[in-house]
Amino acid sequence: RPRTLYLRRAGTNETIRTTYWADGQILKPGYKEVCYLLRDVKAEVSADMSPRLLDILAGIQGWFKAYKQDRLIVVTSGLRTATTNASTEGAVKNSLHKTGGAADIT
Repeated sequence: RPRTLYLRRAGTNETIRTTYWADGQILKPGYKEVCYLLRDVKAEVSADMSPRLLDILAGIQGWFKAYKQDRLIVVTSGLRTATTNASTEGAVKNSLHKTGGAADIT
């Protein structure tokens, strides 16, 4: 099944609904769109995010879809540069945010 994400970025209110995976492979246009939304907005830096992270987000939305709910995930933090991570209260030094492997969501 194709994997589609419905996301909004807190602070910028950018909203996307895009398919990043289908037919056994990553779909570059959708994947890049998700990576951009998950960028470090303070530093305006984007990077390749972990496909595993995107699959987890898609799984969360899939759970809601099983109950007939089309739920938007609001991202409060995605990628963080070392500088942004160091200035983020409560962030750990070796945060997965720095390597594109984590997102804070509501």
